[in-house]
Amino acid sequence: MTWPPFEITLETPQKAPLHRQVDALVAALQTILVENRYLQAIAQNI
Repeated sequence: MTWPPFEITLETPQKAPLHRQVDALVAALQTILVENRYLQAIAQNI
């Protein structure tokens, strides 16, 4: 089975310091990947 591609837009406040923006994006991406793996595992049993 092939999964269709999807798109996610992440934004951070431009006035925040750059290192905080990077930290926020890294945390968001890590969370998305973890939750996506979890949802795929659940979907196999539906």
